Amino acid sequence: MKKLLSLAVISLMFTAISSTSAQAESVYGAIYKNAQQPGGGSGSVAPYKQGEAVCRSFFGIVALGDCSINKAMENGKVKSLSHYDEHVRNILGYKTVKVVAYGQ
Repeated sequence: MKKLLSLAVISLMFTAISSTSAQAESVYGAIYKNAQQPGGGSGSVAPYKQGEAVCRSFFGIVALGDCSINKAMENGKVKSLSHYDEHVRNILGYKTVKVVAYGQ
């Protein structure tokens, strides 16, 4: 009985943690996710260059990195943004977000 109760508590904690991150995502996968999500941008300049920025989250408890659009533009030496995309991968709570900025 104690094992069942502790398993239920752990499951509820995991659900609570993962559901808060799902609110901002267009596609959600609690156990596995490998998706490209639409970003934004004006598309007013041709996308000759691209830059990437990556951040990681461990079970929704610890998050590391800088996956901002500005960091992606800096890494790719992009001065004027055309658009950006987000690539999200989540495997059992280990989540990687890669932002790719396109522009000139």
